[in-house]
Amino acid sequence: MSKYTYEPLKLLETPDAWSLQNLREIRLLTLLPGKESTTVQCLLCRAQLPKDYKRPGALSYGNDDTKSTQLPYDALSYVWGDPKVRHPIEIRSSSPIEESDAPNKILDNILKRDPGGKWVVVGVTTNLLAALRSLRREDKPRLLWVDALCIDQSNNAEKSQQVMIMSRIYAQAKQTIVWLGDPEPIARWNEYRTRDQALNGNFPAVNIDAALAFQVVEQICAKTPINLVRRDLGREALKQILLRPWWKRGWVVQEVLMAQKCIFRCGYFSIEWEKLGLGIPLLDPLPSESVTEWSTKGSEHNKPMLWMMKVNMGMSLIMQLPYLLAHLDSRDCTDPRDKIFSLVSMVAAGPNVSVDYTKSTRQVYTEAVETCVLHKPNLNVITRHHRGFDPNAPNPLELPSWVPDFSHSSGEGRMNWTVSTDWYYRDLFYADGRFNVEGITEFQFLQPFQEPGIMLGQGVCLDTIKTISDTIPMEAYQNGRWKDLIRTWEPSAVSSNGKYAATGEPALRAYWRTLVADRYDFKWRQSHLDEATAPLWQSDFSYYVMIGRVTLHPSFDSPITIRARQFTKMVQDTTSRRRFAVTENGYMALVSEFARAGDLVTVLLGGSAPFVLRPCAENSEGQGKYSMIGICYVHGWMDGEAMKKMKSGELEGRFFPIK
Repeated sequence: MSKYTYEPLKLLETPDAWSLQNLREIRLLTLLPGKESTTVQCLLCRAQLPKDYKRPGALSYGNDDTKSTQLPYDALSYVWGDPKVRHPIEIRSSSPIEESDAPNKILDNILKRDPGGKWVVVGVTTNLLAALRSLRREDKPRLLWVDALCIDQSNNAEKSQQVMIMSRIYAQAKQTIVWLGDPEPIARWNEYRTRDQALNGNFPAVNIDAALAFQVVEQICAKTPINLVRRDLGREALKQILLRPWWKRGWVVQEVLMAQKCIFRCGYFSIEWEKLGLGIPLLDPLPSESVTEWSTKGSEHNKPMLWMMKVNMGMSLIMQLPYLLAHLDSRDCTDPRDKIFSLVSMVAAGPNVSVDYTKSTRQVYTEAVETCVLHKPNLNVITRHHRGFDPNAPNPLELPSWVPDFSHSSGEGRMNWTVSTDWYYRDLFYADGRFNVEGITEFQFLQPFQEPGIMLGQGVCLDTIKTISDTIPMEAYQNGRWKDLIRTWEPSAVSSNGKYAATGEPALRAYWRTLVADRYDFKWRQSHLDEATAPLWQSDFSYYVMIGRVTLHPSFDSPITIRARQFTKMVQDTTSRRRFAVTENGYMALVSEFARAGDLVTVLLGGSAPFVLRPCAENSEGQGKYSMIGICYVHGWMDGEAMKKMKSGELEGRFFPIK
């Protein structure tokens, strides 16, 4: 296979996130007709995006209010797959599309103006080859935009600028085709077919997951009567489709959100996006393990997250960089820089960064955090994404300790207890007193980033960690032994029925409230609910149930039994990869797994939760500086109490250079 030489695109000399209306030149792929067994052949030509670009608003259910395209191309959304496995296709350059061409004549003119020439054999991934074969027509060409072929992937300058207008490319396409891959047989087909035939004898002889899944969704949306066996099999088929890698890919968010029309395609079977989004929740209950896109925490959120974002994208809030990061940081990207770059062209308001593939991952992540911090201004991007930092562990990306490692796709270790799990991602804590301490704003200094790689935090040192527990092993959560370990964490004040100095409440109550980070459920804090709504005695009792001091009859499904199960789930969720600590002054805290005795517990302006800091090694580079070990919960100090004491002079305000 050969290296294809691209005809250069017009690039901006000094691009930034908001000057891209002048950047309109792209390449389009003409997929030439052919039979399934023949070699795929394509023409590449340059084209100008229309000037009258209108950013899409909310989902329109097929009423195309945002249509401005004059180029009749379809944009492909797909997973690249293994880049090392390549298959040959033939490609060559063709004459540019002229802006004066009528949309219905563009394909004809491409073929008429084609100068001919030698075909170049290039390699494409297995999944892309399958998509091109499926989309190819036998009798006429098709105009597509495919990132792997329409962008010169070896040209960082071109790739950077094309990525910054990618949302516009998808928005101005006639439609976006989501390629989920080739169909696969359903393993349980014979079992279901036999049962269904026994019921009514009319089950169609189709053993393809996409065909069955899409048919069932169509029936559900049309409110067509459907027997339980077919519904069950449809759910099984959908589960397999929703497990496909496309749903976790980072780039698909903008590809779907910006689309005027979106079609899901699996082999030769297809369904409209709106029907899929509306139909799947109606197949409730969908197995929660099938796809992380689905929320199982309440029927009001039992919809795909992408679908909910498209419905609400008219709200400028959700199209801001901090909000997009909060909801989408768990997605997969081959290049870790794309965890940020894949969001840039979606940002409609607020701060943004420029795409530049000459920058390192460290530079990209650091700039993204600095941009978010300075815009709000607060440290939410850190408190919501920081997974803990171990100064002694390898740091291949060479990130500063205060910069979250966005390259992780799993939410494991992230301090997600700091926000609600509903759609709005509300802060549950205001340790910095930004809303409840007079004269305290989110940030009272303007230059927290005076030195490269250093964040100058301003606040107070609340206390020092005196004792700290071990981390509960993950296998203990699986075999149930974690509950016994929770008992070993109990401070002496609990067994002696003492009081908790910071709040005056019983030490036992302070202890379990620390274990759940004061959350009553995944949306609300115990402190935010009255006694009638969230009785404290129920959680006192639930703690005893959890550790085995009280036994409830398993078949007795009373409100207290339900609360005990909910409470246990909260403790399990919050304590995973964390430690229980007690400070010198007796404050109870839940800290990062990397914290240790002697670390400082601090409250910084702009931080919704306290931070654990550790003095760096006493050398010329680290002297007087700190590492950010992680975020923590400190019972009784989560609502501005430290800042009140700083204002009164009881605690001394100071600066913390964090490297």
